[in-house]
Amino acid sequence: MKHEMDGWLKFLIAAACIVVIAGGGYYAWSEYQTKKDREEASIRYFCQTMVRDLGRSETKDYKGGQIATCINGGYVTEMDFQSVNAIQYVDQVRSLIKPKDQQK
Repeated sequence: MKHEMDGWLKFLIAAACIVVIAGGGYYAWSEYQTKKDREEASIRYFCQTMVRDLGRSETKDYKGGQIATCINGGYVTEMDFQSVNAIQYVDQVRSLIKPKDQQK
């Protein structure tokens, strides 16, 4: 009888450990995804703001690398710059822009 209870207790402890580990893993993964989503949204907002500003000839401190990163990362397109008459800024950094099939 005691051996049966020992086996049952071991099983119960193992199951509880699995549940705790799985729950912790799920929580950590969901926090990671939330942080990643916030970072993506922040970058996308920066890129869209940059396009808008450059379309208004407000160059601020934008660098060519930022333009290329925004396009290469898929946050904005060359057409976005074209639509606000700011394509000249893209032309200046064309060598940094990856071909479309290599962009995100």
